[in-house]
Order: sequence, then structure tokens, then C-alpha cells
Amino acid sequence: AYLNASLQETIYMRQPRGYPLHEDPKMVLRLKKSLYGLKQAGREWYLLLRKTLQDLGWKSNSKDQCLFTRKGDDGIEHLLVYVDDLLIAASCESRVNVIKAELKEAFLIKDLGPISYFLGIKVRRSVDLSSFYLSQPNMIGDLIERFKLGNRSRVTTAPILKSIELGANEEEASDSTKLYYSSLVGSLLYIARCSRPDIAYAVSVCSRFQKNPGTSHVALAERIACYLHSSHDYELKIAGSGTMNLTAYSDADWAGDKVDFASTSGMIVQLGGSSILWSSKKQSCIS
Repeated sequence: AYLNASLQETIYMRQPRGYPLHEDPKMVLRLKKSLYGLKQAGREWYLLLRKTLQDLGWKSNSKDQCLFTRKGDDGIEHLLVYVDDLLIAASCESRVNVIKAELKEAFLIKDLGPISYFLGIKVRRSVDLSSFYLSQPNMIGDLIERFKLGNRSRVTTAPILKSIELGANEEEASDSTKLYYSSLVGSLLYIARCSRPDIAYAVSVCSRFQKNPGTSHVALAERIACYLHSSHDYELKIAGSGTMNLTAYSDADWAGDKVDFASTSGMIVQLGGSSILWSSKKQSCIS
């Protein structure tokens, strides 16, 4: 994808080894197109893609510059961009084919067909085509293998128990422990944000201790991973209920953190009865 964009800056490069283009081996070449490895390569590709889409009538979302929308005769069409991966959504298959044809005229693209995986998320569609089911079994399996947790007993009850109370670690953790813990919690955060609201609170608790994790903190993070291992086939259902009502729920405990007595807030937003946004976060102030 990066090779499509033209460079705006003046950049020179040495001749490739074993392929001199001039009698003088010190002769340099001026780049006209972007290359992988250039700092501006990603931006130049996005600018080219955005201009191409805008010429086709697409408009980028003000809140998310990688989401493009277009009003067509059969409704609103959506196009989601992640580097060079494009996800198309339209009201009917014929409109999807029209969008693909337009893109093929501008770029050399590869059609992967109906969505099955996107950014580590498995997408399954119901037989009647009315619902989508999101899950991350492969990512969970890779997490278990990466952190060598396959031999641990699986947790089937809950990712965190009410009896688990974590405090600050009084001893300085080793660099290897900090790296292990931050890598594990980071992986859990991504899974929690994409398809697993059931671990949002537990992961938010773990994320508070990344600066200096102790044995109990590592044990909780590994417990969450083992819980995911036992429930790797859980799916998040996305389906329309007929009415696209936007509903939000929120709640908070009272001084639930035993270290600084801060409260924790939780919220979930549903569109048409399907959960689209959720969060669990410790409050920044005490009142």
C-alpha cells in the first residue's frame, strides 16, 4: 500500500547493492514514490487514500478519521480503514460490489470476501444474516502460549473475586517482572476492549499496578488469562432489535479501592440492544 503514494519531500537514497544504475557507484537516486521504512510513508498513503475516497463522494468521520461514510440511493455506506485493510458495509451486496469496483479502478486490491477476521477479532454471521458474533479465540490461544499458561488450571467462575483485595507492592519489582506484567495486561486490555466486557473491571484493576507489580498482581492477571482460556468460545452478539435506540447504563461503587479509597465507575452503552461500548475506570478524585 505504501508504494502507491507519491512523496512530497525531496529524499535521496543510495543505489541498491548489486544493482548499479550508473557507472559512478556513488550516484544516488531520488525517490518519487514512498517506501516502507520511511517515517512519512504511512501518512502519505493515508492522504492518497483519503483523497481518492473523497473524489468518490466519501467523507471522513470527524471523530474517527479512519471511518468514511457515503450516502447512497439505498442508504448510508461505511468504509473502515486500518492501514491497507478496508472493511465495507452497505445495505445490500450490490452496493458492496459497486464500492469494490470503484476501489479496483484506483488501486490493486485483493478481495478477501465476507468478513471472517479483522484485527484479531473473529466475526461469525448468523444463518439468517441478522446478527454478527464477535470473539477472539485465536488471540486468547496465542496469549496462553506466549505467557506459558497452558498448564495452569482453568478458571471457570469469574475473572476476579470479591475476596481479592490488592494493595501497593512494597518491594521493587524486577525489570523482567515489570515487562512480563505490562505485556500481559496490555494483551488483556485489547481483548477486553474488543469483545469481552466481562473482564473489563478485572483488567482495569490490574492496570493500576503496572508501575510496580507484585506477586498478587501477577497472579490476578494470570487468573484473568486462565478465565479467558476456559471461556475462549464466548461471543459478543451484535444484532438489530428493529429500533435503533441508544441506551447507556452506569454505576459506581463507594470507596472500593482500599489503597486510596477512590471509587470505580462502570458504564455500558447499547445501540438497538447490542453492546457497542463499555468501560470500567477508577475515579480520579475523591468526594
